[in-house]
Amino acid sequence: MAIRRQWVALVGTLLGLAIALPADAARIQVIYVGAYNCPPCKTWELFSEPAWRKTPEAKQVELRTIKVPFFTNTGSDSAWPEDLRWVRDRTNARSGTPRFIVVVDDRIVGTAFGTNGWSQRVVPLIARLVADQAAARTQAAAPDYDDGEMPAARD
Repeated sequence: MAIRRQWVALVGTLLGLAIALPADAARIQVIYVGAYNCPPCKTWELFSEPAWRKTPEAKQVELRTIKVPFFTNTGSDSAWPEDLRWVRDRTNARSGTPRFIVVVDDRIVGTAFGTNGWSQRVVPLIARLVADQAAARTQAAAPDYDDGEMPAARD
């Protein structure tokens, strides 16, 4: 019976540690699809992208760039890295730029088109995703209070 109690105590301790350990941070990516013949893309690349790269959120997000010759044909296999073709296929990103696709791990969580889509949809979404990650890390890092004492029996 004593061995069983030790085993239960060990399992309980291990489960407690697993709950207290922070989960791996999700991988947040922004896929930018631009074209060489796209004036709004040039504007985003010259002004919005450099400004965004200076933000704290940008340091926690991987920006992947897909650049094609013409905004009317953004779906060619040669333009898309093999690991991102599934994103192109699921979003039907075959024409139109600038396009922004937000991926968390292997899940598409947002898409937007145009520079207004970037500022009004993508930037707030990224800020929320990064803040949620920070909150989850903080919560996971805060240990539950345990003074090591057994609760007193109630009469």
